[in-house]
Amino acid sequence: MRESVQAFGALAADAALGKEPKNGLANYVRARLHLVVGENKEALARLEGALDRDHPQENLLALLAGLKLKSEDYDAAADLYQLGAKTYPRDAKWQKSLAAVYLKNG
Repeated sequence: MRESVQAFGALAADAALGKEPKNGLANYVRARLHLVVGENKEALARLEGALDRDHPQENLLALLAGLKLKSEDYDAAADLYQLGAKTYPRDAKWQKSLAAVYLKNG
């Protein structure tokens, strides 16, 4: 069942990307699928290429920031969490995550 859901997600994402290559949600879905099979570099490249700093897609931004934090790229993670806090000011997760970056980075 999980494989069929992933296959459907891939088909839907690919269809959206065929019409709009920078589609944030579709690139997020494809990046998640890359992560499932251990293709971390491919996921990161897809997320970085699709990030729209003027209108970031929330899931894409959160995943990219989380990957940067996990890889200990604290400057990039802080920048992305600040972008999230600016874009989505009513969602406290961005400020909490930014605080986590500062705590880990010293």
